[in-house]
Amino acid sequence: MYFLFKLLHKSQPQRVDAVRKLDNQSLLASIAKNDPDDVVRAYAVRRLDNQSLLARIAMNDCVGQVRREAVDRIDDQSLLANIAKHSSDKGSRREAISRLKDQSELINLARDYDDDIATEAYSKIEDKSIRDKLAPKMIPFFINILIDSGPYPGMAYHAEKELTKIGERAIKSLSPILSSERYSEEVKIRVRNILKNIPSPESQKIISSMENADEEAWNSDEFKRLRDIWRAGAKQFWSSGVRSKAVCDSCNNEIWPGGGYLRGSRLDCENCCRRMLDANALKEFRKNPRYFDI
Repeated sequence: MYFLFKLLHKSQPQRVDAVRKLDNQSLLASIAKNDPDDVVRAYAVRRLDNQSLLARIAMNDCVGQVRREAVDRIDDQSLLANIAKHSSDKGSRREAISRLKDQSELINLARDYDDDIATEAYSKIEDKSIRDKLAPKMIPFFINILIDSGPYPGMAYHAEKELTKIGERAIKSLSPILSSERYSEEVKIRVRNILKNIPSPESQKIISSMENADEEAWNSDEFKRLRDIWRAGAKQFWSSGVRSKAVCDSCNNEIWPGGGYLRGSRLDCENCCRRMLDANALKEFRKNPRYFDI
């Protein structure tokens, strides 16, 4: 029973060690609510069974990690739905939805909320007819995630997958992105991937038209001259003997000795160079001859 004395110890590691050996739910509840150290509270939460207490901690603890640990222990669907709807912590709301299985609660969340919580709930709805009804509302949300995911490629991939599932209904909203100067090349590549995977004559027509325009750009006199300059730079780079092997600075794939295109200090492979020298890039290059300067 010596470990019980450790619960009163000033040292955090000592209290954590005691909590890890503790089974008494009343003591664990008291520690989870009252210990001043969030690490100790989190360890106590991991051993708690009381669903309503866990829900209160998930809603009210001052530290996000403790709140999310509490959500991770909750199985009660109504409590999870309440956290998803009302928690001020977006991480806790996401964790609650990831554990939510009740289809009626997921439908309510997707229908009644106007943020990325709605899209996450929508992604877990199994009834195709309900997904189809909610799709028009979800399309702009998923497109915003696709555009604004920033350093979170997993979110962009999720939006890409859901827009592909929505299919033809998304084409009208997606196609203007491809010709707009507001969006990055990375976003446009994702939109192309979506359209390629939608089995629709309309989407295939858009892709075919773009591929033809890109091929014309690749073979334009301007881009031929540009490629010749970059190829000459790459040959000089390899002949210097500084390196015996290299990788593409854009995709990290290996470039065989003598290959690639050297643009300033960047060495690109054939595929990345082709993606870069597309129809939109040709339009920009004609407006600004220094468009590709690094």
